[in-house]
Parts: sequence; C-alpha cells; structure tokens
Amino acid sequence: MLKRFKDNKDVIYKETNANCIIVYQEHLCNILEFMKDFYPRMEEKYEDNLDELFPGICKRIEKDFKLVEQIVFSGLLVAYRNFKYYAFDLSKAPSRAVGDSIAEAESAFASRDGFVENFKENIALIRTRVRDSNLRIDNLMIGRRSKTNVSLLSIDDIHNQNIRKEILKELEKIDIDAIISMDDLSSYFQGSNLFPTYQYIGSPDMACRRLYNGEFVIIIDRVSCVLVIPVTISITSRMSIDNLNIPIFSFFEKLFIVVALFMSTIFLSLVSSFSTYQSDSLSLRVLSIFKITQNGVILPIFYEICIVLALFELFYLIGFRQSKLTISSTVVLIGGIIIGDNLVKSGIAGVLIITLTAVSFLMSFIVSSNVTVLMSLSVIRFLALLSSFYFGLLGVLLTSIVLVFFLYKQKTFGVHYFYPFVPFDAGGIKKFFLSTSSLQNNKRDESLRVSNIYRRRVK
Repeated sequence: MLKRFKDNKDVIYKETNANCIIVYQEHLCNILEFMKDFYPRMEEKYEDNLDELFPGICKRIEKDFKLVEQIVFSGLLVAYRNFKYYAFDLSKAPSRAVGDSIAEAESAFASRDGFVENFKENIALIRTRVRDSNLRIDNLMIGRRSKTNVSLLSIDDIHNQNIRKEILKELEKIDIDAIISMDDLSSYFQGSNLFPTYQYIGSPDMACRRLYNGEFVIIIDRVSCVLVIPVTISITSRMSIDNLNIPIFSFFEKLFIVVALFMSTIFLSLVSSFSTYQSDSLSLRVLSIFKITQNGVILPIFYEICIVLALFELFYLIGFRQSKLTISSTVVLIGGIIIGDNLVKSGIAGVLIITLTAVSFLMSFIVSSNVTVLMSLSVIRFLALLSSFYFGLLGVLLTSIVLVFFLYKQKTFGVHYFYPFVPFDAGGIKKFFLSTSSLQNNKRDESLRVSNIYRRRVK
C-alpha cells in the first residue's frame, strides 16, 4: 500500500535495514530526529513491535490508505514492520512564534500571547487557562482535499449539550474541497442572516472568558483566530477592559454605543425626511441653519447624503483592498480632503450634510469592530434612507418596525442576536449597561441556556 506514494515527488519512500519501510513528507517531517533518536534502537530490536518499543511516541494505525495519506501529509512518519503500520509524530510544520493578537484592541492588562497558525499551540494556549477535566474537545476533519483539523471546545457542566450536538451536526454536514481560511467555515453559520451569527477572537484570554460564559469555541488549523458561537449584541459589544471599569463609567460607555447604533442607522433618514417632507415640524432657527448651509447647493439633501455616503464607502473599500506595501492610508486621507473641499465649492454637497454624514458613518465603528456588523449597519442605513425619500417619517417608522421583527426572527441555535433588547429582558439590559467585575458577576448569560447559570458559589 505504501508504494502508492512513489508517484508523489515530495513524499519519501524508503526501505531500511531495520526490517521496516518508512514513508514521510520531506518538508513537514523531522527526519533528522527520527534517524538520531529512533532508528538506532529499531536496528537493535529487529523484530519488536514499534508501539511497544516506543510507548507513547509511536502509535499503531489501521491499514487504510486514506488514513495513512492523511497522516503522512500532516507531517507524521509512517513505518511498516511485520505486516503492521505505525505512526511517529515528528511533524515540523512551518509556524511563527506566539505574539500579540491583532484581532482585538490593545490593552495593558491583557496577556501578550495570541493565537497562531499552529493548531496544537492554539489548543495548548486554551488548555493552560482551562485546567479542568470537563473541557471537551470534539475533533473533526473537514475538507475532502485539505483535510483541515477543526475542534469544537466546550465545558460539559456549563454548556448546553443540545446546542453542542446541533453545532457538531452542522459541522459534519459541510462537504467542501478545502477549508483554507476562517471565512470558508463561518459562511456556513452566517447563511442569509443580516447580522453576524459568530465572532472571531485572536486572544486566548477572551476565548477562555467566552468558554466560561457558556459560548462555544471553534479552532481551525492554520488560522490565527477562533470562532465563537452563538453570540448576541450584548456579548459582542464587550471588551476585555470592561471588567476594570466602574459601573457608572460602563453605563455611559454602553449608552454611547446605543446612541452610536441609532446615529449609524436611522439618523440620516430622519435628516432626509425632516428636510424633505416634515420641514414644517422644525423650528425657524433650525430651518435657517439648513438654508444657510445649503446656499448654492444644486442637489436635494437626499442626493447629497447618497453621494457623500458613497464616497465614504469607497474610501473604506480602498483601505480594505490595498496591501500593506502601498500607501493607501495617505492616498485616502489626501483624496478625501481634496474631494470634500471640491464637493462644497462645486455646490454638490453642503458643509452641514457632509458633517452629519461623516458622523453617522464613523459612529458605526463604535458599535463593533466586526466587519460583518459594519456591513449590516451600512445596509440598514441605506434602506432607511431610501424609505425616508419616498415616504418620509412614515417610511422611517415602517423600516424600524420591519427591522425589529426581522431581528426577532434572527436566531443562532435558538439564541436571539439582539438579546436583551429583542426580546426585551430587563435583567439582561441592566447587565448590558452596568458591567461588573468577575467577582461581582455571579451569573452567566441566560440567553445561552447554559446548564450551570452560576459562576461562583454563594455562601
């Protein structure tokens, strides 16, 4: 069976003097360690079983070509002796040193180790923080050709086991050639939902906090971030430094996030509707400000907002598509200044509209750093703006009602994304606005339906 590897130029097939045949991938296997530490003893013990000769290091495997193929291309060495197959874990896959995570904001109080592209090291980073025998690691192999290692992490006496079974069932359904990046897997959970059903995390500290809270962590081989599911807007808005904030500061911080959510979605549609249909509801002072700033502008306010928003989205897209080798930030900065100045001088947009549109666009970055959330907010902003152009305040109201019903229907494994706002939960809202320290926070999130709601024993 091992002779089938002879056609692979990067796989070494070798018959040795130790009464065995070895097969390994030359770039992924540490053959020098094998020849130095194992091969001399194999020559001395000519007839011994290798799993008995090297207990814990060498494992006996079944005679299955697909299994052997997977083992060889994972960096292990396969040996054949006395009609038996053995595997030595001598993999030396290329990897980088553990460093700071780039997926979260920097904090002076956080650890300096972040997830890397090495699957085993990522498991070890979590295991050093969860020294509990109840930590369950469900391993899967996804991808017909890539055969990517994927692990689902949970804690037996905390997590909802029904949700765990549903997640495993969804993962087992995935039939694809390869899992190369995190997007290949997260798209299966996202589906047609408007808001994200997952969150990516690059810090082991944050991942373990999510585990202790009752959320599930998915680790993907060769990916330097982990997926966390299911999530709610209350969970995704938290930061690692929130536990250090005093409650009153946390209240104003979360209140500002709620205001930013309103400003980034509905605010521009209200400006458009009041200036177009409901201008008689505005005071004379506000109307005079509009008239002064709109002096010389040739387009209606709705078209001004659309043009300025399109330019902001364009600059945002440019920053995404450019590589690190280009000077994209400088180009966007200078281009934005020149274009904005000429928009005002040419009468295409007024100063007030440019300012309000810029504030609305930037407010979306306060709500979340998740790219999917930012795109969802852009879609809602455009739909609300479009409805306000045709129906005024009635269109804004209808858009808000439809959005609430739509968000109520969005669930991930039975967990509402906009909990505790939709559905309304007074206790969850209090917990959302008043973040407390780990010592004072005695309960886990009820929306996750965990089997153990209490974090600590109450004496």
